[in-house]
Amino acid sequence: MLTAMKSDPNMSEFIENAVQFYLSYLQNKEAPELINAEVRDAFKKVLDEVDHKRSSALFKLSVEISMLNNILAAVNDFDEEDLGKLRHNCIEEVNRINGSIKLEDAIRWQK
Repeated sequence: MLTAMKSDPNMSEFIENAVQFYLSYLQNKEAPELINAEVRDAFKKVLDEVDHKRSSALFKLSVEISMLNNILAAVNDFDEEDLGKLRHNCIEEVNRINGSIKLEDAIRWQK
């Protein structure tokens, strides 16, 4: 097979192009020949839009959590020790359930 590759000019050209492509990729950390500019720009636009939507949703969620925390703090009298224990228990619980929190589970946990 090696002799066939050495004698085949198309295979030699293919290997040379592959090596040039890889060297270009290593130098630039991108492969412009792999994806044309229009497709790359379209991907970037979609990713930017997804990032914006995710950031917006996280901001809205943070506002709601802040409101909820302030309501809870206003109607309850927590001391620092109880709050620390609750935080520790919640961290363990969220790790155990991999972040899938349901109100029903929290109600059962409190009882």
